[in-house]
Amino acid sequence: MATGSLDVVQIQDFVPMQQFRRTQLYAEMFQPEGIDHLLSVPLPTAPGRTPVYLFGREAGSPFSEAERDLLTLLQPHLYELYRSRRPRVRLTRRQLDVLRCIALGMTNEEAARQLCVTAGTVAKHLENTYARLGVTTRTAAVARVFPAA
Repeated sequence: MATGSLDVVQIQDFVPMQQFRRTQLYAEMFQPEGIDHLLSVPLPTAPGRTPVYLFGREAGSPFSEAERDLLTLLQPHLYELYRSRRPRVRLTRRQLDVLRCIALGMTNEEAARQLCVTAGTVAKHLENTYARLGVTTRTAAVARVFPAA
């Protein structure tokens, strides 16, 4: 399977269950919850990110091919659910201008020169943007407004 694939997969597609059960991940996350089988439904996103819906099942039968096929059919709808779970936040045009500069990797001073304002004005726009978005860092603000960046 290629990296970035959106195939619905089970853990045993990659590693035998006996081997998975010997991992620290299994011991710390899944075994305490009684989860023995995992099915992952990846969602489309920017490179380097992998939002997924993870389905777990107790000991017994692994997920069937019919269940995998059903989740493959539901995948676009799960993606819409994922996208809609965050309320849209409206930013001013200037806040968006500042955030675009930050997304390009500019410092406050570089953004100020680009936008013909002071670095203090850029900082204030960022402060107001953080408050509207409910974040505390420039990276989080960029990820929230430009998730595919």
